[in-house]
Amino acid sequence: MVSDNKTVNKAHQLIKDRIEKLRVKRQDLKTWVDEKYPVDLYGCKGETLFEERARKMDDEIKLLRAYDSAFYDLFEVLEHKDRME
Repeated sequence: MVSDNKTVNKAHQLIKDRIEKLRVKRQDLKTWVDEKYPVDLYGCKGETLFEERARKMDDEIKLLRAYDSAFYDLFEVLEHKDRME
C-alpha cells in the first residue's frame, strides 16, 4: 500500500530497507561465525557468539516490523480521511 504523502512513503521505505539490511546482515553473521569459529575447533563458542549478536538484530527487526505495521494503519487512516473530504 502506498500513500499520496511522499514523506510518509519515504519513511516507510527507510524502515523496509533497514529490515532487509538487518536480515542480510544476520545471514552474513552466521556465515562469518561458521568460518571464523568452526565447531570442531572452538566448540559452542561460535554458536554462543552468533546467538548473542543475532538476538540484538532480531529485537531490532521485531521493532521495525511493528513500525512497518503501524505505517499500514496510517495509510488506511490517510486514505479514509481523503475519501471523507
